[in-house]
Formats: sequence, C-alpha cells, structure tokens
Amino acid sequence: MRKILAVAACLFCFLGLSAQKDTPIDLSVSNVPLKEVIAEIEKEYDFRFSYDLEAVSGLMVSGEFKERPIDEVLGSLLKNSGLKHGFVEDKYILILRDPSQETESLTQEILRINLCGKIVDAETGEPLPGANIYNQSGEYGTISDDEGMFAFFPPKSEVDSVFVSYVGYETRVFAWGFFMKNSLCNNVVELSFSEFEAAVVSVTDYLMEGIKLGNNANEVLIRPGDMKMTPGAAEPDVMESVRLLPGIISPDEAAAELHVRGGTPDQNLILMDGIPVYHAGHFFGSISAFNPYIVDEVKVWRGGIGAEYGGRVSGVIDIQSMKDIPRSFRGGIGVNMTHGHAFVSAPLVDDKVAVMASYRRSFTDVWKSPTFNRLRSKVFQGTKITENQDTLEEEEEEGELDADDVFSFYDANAKIIAQPSSKDKLTLSFFAGTNKLDYSTNYPEDQLIQNDFLRLDNLGAGGDWERQWTSNYSTFIQASYSDYSFEYNYDITQGV
Repeated sequence: MRKILAVAACLFCFLGLSAQKDTPIDLSVSNVPLKEVIAEIEKEYDFRFSYDLEAVSGLMVSGEFKERPIDEVLGSLLKNSGLKHGFVEDKYILILRDPSQETESLTQEILRINLCGKIVDAETGEPLPGANIYNQSGEYGTISDDEGMFAFFPPKSEVDSVFVSYVGYETRVFAWGFFMKNSLCNNVVELSFSEFEAAVVSVTDYLMEGIKLGNNANEVLIRPGDMKMTPGAAEPDVMESVRLLPGIISPDEAAAELHVRGGTPDQNLILMDGIPVYHAGHFFGSISAFNPYIVDEVKVWRGGIGAEYGGRVSGVIDIQSMKDIPRSFRGGIGVNMTHGHAFVSAPLVDDKVAVMASYRRSFTDVWKSPTFNRLRSKVFQGTKITENQDTLEEEEEEGELDADDVFSFYDANAKIIAQPSSKDKLTLSFFAGTNKLDYSTNYPEDQLIQNDFLRLDNLGAGGDWERQWTSNYSTFIQASYSDYSFEYNYDITQGV
C-alpha cells in the first residue's frame, strides 16, 4: 500500500481498557459505508480502529447481529471484501488488505511494517512534541504528537533506516528493526541536546567591541579589556563606557553623574567588587573612580533589576575586578596629563591564592597641566573660582590679590582570591577613593585670607564565599562595609 493515513493502534495503548473481545455487539446495517459502521462501533462500544483509509473508501457492508462477539461481526462484514482484521490487545483493532500469500500471522505482518514509538529528552525524560521521524529518502514520515508519540506505516521496501530529529537535539539514525524489538509502540527514542555553531546566530558585540547583551534582556555586559579607546579619551574609562548605552545620559557630560532612564545619579547603585560606592568620580565626576586596567567586567542594569541587588529606582552598575586566579604575573604602570597609575596581579601558593592591587594618584597639586586647566574651566564654570577670572588676574598682577586652587585625588584597590578546594572560592576586597580641593584667596592689603576646603572620602571592604555543592546547586554569600564622608570648611583668617 502507498500510504496509510491512520492513527496507529499503538497510540491508544495508554488509554484505559473498557471494551473486550467478547463484548456482545448489537448491530443492524444494510448497504452502509464501512467507515460509518466503524465509527458507530467505536462510539457505542469503545473499541479503537486503525485502518487504511484508501482501502475502506467506497466499501459498503450489510449484516444483522444480536449479541455477537466483535470478532464474528467483523469477520462477517469483511467477508469477500479483500480486507481482514486483527487485534492488538483486546480493544485495538486493525483492518488491512488481505495479502495474497499469507505466510505469517497478521500480528507479525503488522509489526513488520508498523513504525511507532515515543520521542523523549534523554536527560529529563520529558516528551518532545513535533519531532521529525522519516525514512532515508524523506518520502515517508510523520511528526510526534504532544505526548511525543508517533506512528506511520511505510512500505518495508522503502525503509532501510529511520531518522529521528528535533530542533536543538542530535539527529539519531536507526535500522527499522529497532522498532520490532519491543511490543507494539513500546519503543522509546531518547534524544540528547546539542549545541552547534552552524545553526546559532549570536550577537557578540553591542554598539561597539567589548559591549554585549547579557542573559537577561535588561542586562548589558561591558569588558573594558576588549574595548577600544573611547573617542576623545586619553585612556579607557569605565563610567564613560557605561554612558554610551541607550537610556543612559549625563547632562553635564560628567563621567560619574549618570542618569538612567530619567532617574538621578543618587538613585543608582554602584558596586565595586560588591562594595557600595557613593561617589564614583574624581575631579567632580570628570574621571571615574575605577582603574580601568583592573576591571574585568561591568554589569549594567537599566531596569528589571535582579533581587540580589536589593532593588533600585533607577539602575545598577556592578563592577568586578579580577574574578579568577590568573595563570601568570601581570602588571603595568602608566601616566597621562592628569594622573599616574600602577597595578599588579599574580598567582601565589601553587595557584591556590592570588593577589591584585592598584593605585592611582593625580599630580595636579604639583603641576597644572593643560588638560587639567581645561577640565578646571569646565568643572568650575559659573563658580567664584572662574566667574571673575579676568578681574582676579588683573588684581594678581597689581599685587592686590593672590588666589590659588589645589586639587588632588587618589584611588586604591586590593583583592585576595583563595581557592582551597575545587568547590570553594573565597574573596576579600578593599577599595578607597579620595578627592581634595583647597581654594584660597589672599588679600595682602587687607591682611585677609579666605579658604575653601572640600574633601570626599569613600572607603569600603567586602568578602564573599562561593560553594559549588553539586552540578545543580551552589551558594554565594557576600558581605560588605562602606563608609562615605563629605567634609567642607570655609575659613576667614585676618591679620596675617
């Protein structure tokens, strides 16, 4: 037969049994299509039929039966029709063409050509609906239902191998004899999940190299080490990189004063190795307070913030330095027109312990570079430091006034990572940042000195313990301490 568009009896083997072979049948039909008779028997007596639709089409049957067994009823109805019936358990009945030469029992004939079974996930055992099952030419096949079940009846001559495939899983190939080993439809095909690059389209960069989307739709990952220099910058800057993201702006172009989706800077949570940082900039936000050469990864949340961060109105910027024990020593020093920096990281104690340290310090309190002067004009625009600059310069030349502003900053990081076992990792972190501004005005004739002193300090420490109990279960415990201080003094000294 070419194709049998029927629901195989094996699909019913999971239903409860109610009809039996010896159930008495009352039936009276005269020149009625066989399909209608089958439908009536299924409805009244809860039998289930599987048959070749083409074979029964147009076949009319007649007969009158009173409390006769189903086997006798079908035998009479199908007499001289070229069809025969057989039972698969008590309630499942198959109707097929009667072969001209019958050398085996009907059940064996059915098993030989019936391909059916169940497709499941090899790891979880859950059924896989919509899996493809087909022969080597692809001419005959079917798909699994919501329970992972399938059945089709290809001609034996057309079947050498049976292919089973599912999106995201490895395709398996079976000889048709695999489906003959077990009882009807008791064949379970397990498919294993497979990752294959050819069928996966992944976005590796977002906006620019070194920025990509995280697993969560609201999370963006930034890796400063993979980024190119931000246009116009002398060196990489962590907060400037964050400012490139859509939904994040800085109205005054300050690197550390970020407004996330309409929020204000004080509504953001900024973490450095789990330590809250309340003032994330130097020189009034012009330079971020984090050494870009030790930052491994930055996670930016612009909404839908994870519960582990405690909830924030605006956004979260989670900055992580060295997360794993490095394989070799790494260090560097550098200097630009505002500050110098040094950093080092190294493995210790047979690669079980590692240390990292960094330090940055401005030299603007010693030498005011052209870069510093431009930043100074921008930062102090509209303040008394620059408002009457021309007037002050004239008075300085005449010896009537002497004004000076001294600005400096530093930041320091330290980190220790210990991995006592393959399942445990301990981390201790330290962060410190300071900004100082000392602006003084000396009036020699009046023997008067006015002094403005501003100091911002952020000091913090933290630690965490990560334990991988099993492949599916782990714990992460973190604790931190952060102290922020703001000091401002205005003094007037007379008679000096």
